[in-house]
Amino acid sequence: MQVKLGEREKKVVKFGINLFRKKLGKRGTVNNIHKELLSVDYLPVTKIISLINKTSSYTDHKYQSDIIRKYGELGIWIIINHPMFKGVLESLCKEGTNIKIPEEEFIYKSKLTKTELWLINKVLLYTKKKLLEPGSLYRYIREDIEATQNEACDYLLSIVSTTLEKIEDKEIRDAVTVLSHILIWCMIRDTAYRDQFFWSLWQIGNKEVRHRINLHPTKLVRPPKLWYSNLWLKGKNKSKEMRASGELKLGEFCDLESPCVPHIQHREVNKGFRR
Repeated sequence: MQVKLGEREKKVVKFGINLFRKKLGKRGTVNNIHKELLSVDYLPVTKIISLINKTSSYTDHKYQSDIIRKYGELGIWIIINHPMFKGVLESLCKEGTNIKIPEEEFIYKSKLTKTELWLINKVLLYTKKKLLEPGSLYRYIREDIEATQNEACDYLLSIVSTTLEKIEDKEIRDAVTVLSHILIWCMIRDTAYRDQFFWSLWQIGNKEVRHRINLHPTKLVRPPKLWYSNLWLKGKNKSKEMRASGELKLGEFCDLESPCVPHIQHREVNKGFRR
């Protein structure tokens, strides 16, 4: 299944996030959320935020780098601030990571008002509604990840499914489940974020997660310099230089950029089908 088929779903999720930030005003800005998370004295939060920022800094493409940090931090921020998500972070860390959970219970005094919590719930439910309306491809996305032969992804899905049972409100639980499916699907299908996702997962994954990553027939964990998005950006700049020097004509691409150009990818795929 091509990631292009999920562009509408990604736009819906982005719209939901922007709507949430707009309704929350200054409280929901990227910088304020970042500052609040840095002030949290809890090892799982500290390690995850550090990893999110490191992954973002290793991503050369500014837009993708910003998306990783903004969306990643927003997700952690909502989990620790929303009372319905109590225990979710600890469960995810315990079942899927090598992060040691402190014995003392994590009690975070949410800074969200009742109105702001109500807004979060409304945005979650609205986003789910848009993702499930007629014409949506969510059903295909769900079927695609459920049929995946990626052992690491399959294991993560089972952990997420079990963890979300902690959310007692069924409507909210269903909304978060839909969003988590789309997130995981994008991480394994979208070349813009796939390399960053598996590199990050390897950094904090427990033995079982790493074992399942190693079971994949292709190399899932690559160093940052070999991430698809970084190579594409490097290739794009190289092509620009070669066109300026006359080594390439307009519309031609250097060898480094060619594999990353959508219409060339599509042409090569079609060749494969005709063979």
